[in-house]
Amino acid sequence: MELNKSIDIDFLAHDELKIFQSFIKNHWSAKHIFASEESVFNWQHKNKKNYNYIIAKVNNQIIGIWGVIPLSHFDENLKLNQIFIALWRVLPGYGIAIGLQIFNEIIKKYKPDFILGLPVNPNVFKFYERQKFRIIKLRHHVFLSSSLEEFQIANVPKLLQKKNVKKYPTLLTKCLEIEDFLSLDTSLIYKNQLPLKSDAYIINRYMNHPVYDYKVYSMIKKDILKALLIIRPIEIHGRVIITIVDYIGSGRLFSAVGDFIKDLIKEFNAEYVDMYSHGILEEDILNAGFININENDGLIVPGFFEPFVKKNIQINCCYYSSDKKTRIRVFKGDGDADRPSII
Repeated sequence: MELNKSIDIDFLAHDELKIFQSFIKNHWSAKHIFASEESVFNWQHKNKKNYNYIIAKVNNQIIGIWGVIPLSHFDENLKLNQIFIALWRVLPGYGIAIGLQIFNEIIKKYKPDFILGLPVNPNVFKFYERQKFRIIKLRHHVFLSSSLEEFQIANVPKLLQKKNVKKYPTLLTKCLEIEDFLSLDTSLIYKNQLPLKSDAYIINRYMNHPVYDYKVYSMIKKDILKALLIIRPIEIHGRVIITIVDYIGSGRLFSAVGDFIKDLIKEFNAEYVDMYSHGILEEDILNAGFININENDGLIVPGFFEPFVKKNIQINCCYYSSDKKTRIRVFKGDGDADRPSII
């Protein structure tokens, strides 16, 4: 391990983008989007002074990198102390020791009270556990179309019983444009979950995404906004599937989304709506008409589409929070899990 040389650990500078791309190409994957394409990387990591990426260098050569996405990147009024951590790579021969130094530099620069890593490779579970993170496996649920006899994207056993959706008081739902969104009173929906998000975060993270076409829906009960549901329709092999990437608001209200999900499937002529999540009660998800994929043998609901892989994918997550009381909510739109891999 070459630790006798002087190691410089700091933010990735704007003029270091090319050597960063070379590092990705040569030491991670030449097919990785960050190896050649700049717009998504800039959108996700670039700020006025530098990039939200910590790098380690020896003799001006990069030996390690670790991506950071502060939630304040999408809303400057959010505190810097909530961060998502992303791609982490250290050259062989330096390994976990340099990884720990980069991690410590992230802690020093951002002083985070909340850290979320998504997705997380099982190979580094022990590292995160030593840093007092909690490791979780996101639950994967699906709401299947009731009108299709044959599925092409999913593999659905013939004997799998479609669930009946429980009836709840009607929710008024609407697909929001930014102007519609800004006219809503959202004061009640953000405070009951971590990480803490905001209107500006939703607009800049989802509605203004440079590549993906996210849809943001309001859920109103008795003239009061109760929740926001964010989805991403995906067209693959001539079929459409819909993935829920975020949900903000009342967890118990999720029980009542079943009729809306059925309408979404009909509107988009979709095979199914799926959701990776942590933090909503299993009972409420099942009452909405979803099926737990891991509890149904032979049911395959793909999780990777760039490139498409027809198999069930387990997505792992780690988080640390100094707040032990507020419920942690995790969805696929958090962290680095729902980011373009192909332009």
